Amino acid sequence: MTRRGPGPGPAPHRDPRHGDPLHGDPLRHAFLTTRYGTAAEPAWLSGRPGPGPGWAAGRWGIVTAWNPAGQQADSSSNAARQAELERRLRSLGRPFFPGHNGEGEWQEPTFIVRGLGPAELAGLGGDFGQAAVLHGSGTRAALLWLDGSQVTGAERRWLVSEPPQPA
Repeated sequence: MTRRGPGPGPAPHRDPRHGDPLHGDPLRHAFLTTRYGTAAEPAWLSGRPGPGPGWAAGRWGIVTAWNPAGQQADSSSNAARQAELERRLRSLGRPFFPGHNGEGEWQEPTFIVRGLGPAELAGLGGDFGQAAVLHGSGTRAALLWLDGSQVTGAERRWLVSEPPQPA
């Protein structure tokens, strides 16, 4: 998950029920509508509960080191940052496995990490210049918006195995 511009603050990421239309913030729209998970078990964020992917059991988080500052970086720089993130995850001793966010030119490799708390996950995301990380417990998910390693907002959704239908 990547950042674009000088960094999102809490104001652009308000809950749409409070007068902030989803389409008003392209970065927010991208995060809330993208595909998460693995090739075998994709998942999307939804306002309604539904069946979720098998990997979403217990406490989990999704983090990447790709494309910091919302700028597409070259593949060798992205791969080097992702390798550093993998080293950091190994040093934490938490189980993790590869996944990916997005599709097409914005598809990014991720790590799905077991057992991290939201603050620890936010710290990792912030260290690698990410605008947000995804934290969850079972099929309940929170998109945590970051400014550095600080959580500036959270949007709670359900993690579901089928793309939500437009309203």
